[in-house]
Amino acid sequence: MRWNLGNTDLFETDLSDADLHTVVLRDSDLSRTALCGANLSYADLTGADLRLADLTRADLSHADLTRANLTDAVGVSREQLDSCKSLEGATMTDGQTLKGDKTLNGPTFKTWLKNKKSRGED
Repeated sequence: MRWNLGNTDLFETDLSDADLHTVVLRDSDLSRTALCGANLSYADLTGADLRLADLTRADLSHADLTRANLTDAVGVSREQLDSCKSLEGATMTDGQTLKGDKTLNGPTFKTWLKNKKSRGED
């Protein structure tokens, strides 16, 4: 069963270690939400607001983060992002928006990583 929690306001909710495998959270407000150790594998986070969310140890494998906003999200590793299904048009932790249907001139994820590394950021 796939739970549909699209357009849900989960601002500042503690969802640490929650099993959100395959949950639909399209366009949901997850800003300032604790998602430490949460299982978000195969979740649909398209357009989700994840600003200032804590994603430390969260499983993002095959999660769709198309157009998601990750500005100032903490605990986000390259490995987590590499395992996502899509980051097309996502706003990354530094506020840069990746290439997508509405941001044709944005960097690709690969270019964003390269630029981040050249700035001395990990």
